[in-house]
Amino acid sequence: FALGMGNFGGLRGQTHKREPLPSRPPDRTISVPTLPCQALLYRLSGDYNLLHVDPEFAAMVGFERPILHGLCTFAVAVRAIIAAACPNHPDKFRSFKGRFAAPAYPGETLVVDMWQGAAGSLRVRVTAMDPGENKSKGRVVLTDGEGRVDGGMLGN
Repeated sequence: FALGMGNFGGLRGQTHKREPLPSRPPDRTISVPTLPCQALLYRLSGDYNLLHVDPEFAAMVGFERPILHGLCTFAVAVRAIIAAACPNHPDKFRSFKGRFAAPAYPGETLVVDMWQGAAGSLRVRVTAMDPGENKSKGRVVLTDGEGRVDGGMLGN
């Protein structure tokens, strides 16, 4: 995310058709608090972008404060899928894709909503909230999430 930067040249390319989430409540929800220092830990993955640690740089590119790595948000979603659909059998996890919609910030709670689809498929949405905040006040940070697991069904 570099808000409003654009001008990368070339054609925008095709956009895929977005399928709406099921109208029913999620089949499973898992809330995962992140640490205020989480972005510092994720620097160990090799992403040294100042956007994740420097408040002045984050403000310069349009953010209120340093943002959480997308890799961390993505990993939280995948870990929730593994815990819910193939309880701690990561060998049954096959794939996950999603679209980043907004940044998450270190110290927020990431709420992973999951809907069971057919044949081991899941629909996923991740919402970020400040600790103690009502989910309705959170903001969606990952949309169009689709997971696949071998034989997985969402447990309660």
